[in-house]
Amino acid sequence: IKEASERICKCLKSDFAPFLPHLLPNLFKQLKLESDDAAAKPGGDDDDDEFITVSTGDGKLVKVRTSKFEEIQQAVQTLQTYCSELEGAFFDFVAPTAEALLPLLSASDDVSMLCDEARSAAFQTWASLIKCASAGAKERNQPQTMAPELLRNFLQRIVPSMVNNEDDPDSLRDAAEGVSECLKAAGAGCLNGQEVAQLVQQMFK
Repeated sequence: IKEASERICKCLKSDFAPFLPHLLPNLFKQLKLESDDAAAKPGGDDDDDEFITVSTGDGKLVKVRTSKFEEIQQAVQTLQTYCSELEGAFFDFVAPTAEALLPLLSASDDVSMLCDEARSAAFQTWASLIKCASAGAKERNQPQTMAPELLRNFLQRIVPSMVNNEDDPDSLRDAAEGVSECLKAAGAGCLNGQEVAQLVQQMFK
């Protein structure tokens, strides 16, 4: 279904939008780190080493299948395809998609380690959301408020994590690329002079 929906999306472009209300809820569900009930059942077909206990963004401990992280990555990649192909036509779905991706941006250290590729994809998808928000607002003659808000939310969560993970070059690289792509997507004027100065101070202190 993933590959088929992505191929159809690439063919239909903005005309794919009517299908999104039926497809996005399942993708959002795949992004959630929730305890797998099968992990608690003794005598099941799965070995214990196929499950891992992690801390979610809100500090809750959950036991999930290790395959869950691949599922998260695939869901993020599908969202990235939808955003890239639909651009302004994705405008109505930007807010709920951002809400679904937010836990990946705020992930704890153990989730970050296991979801490196998914988080990297989420950073790029967030940049695409900013583009969708900007393009959609322009097409509808609406004020450009959502794109700057998305950029600020991203910076508020990612820049502090970059400072705290100075010893992890891969995470730093992914975060830096995400910041760069989001700034490019937002365009000139999305941050005022004071915000730019604060960003530079945080990045290089």
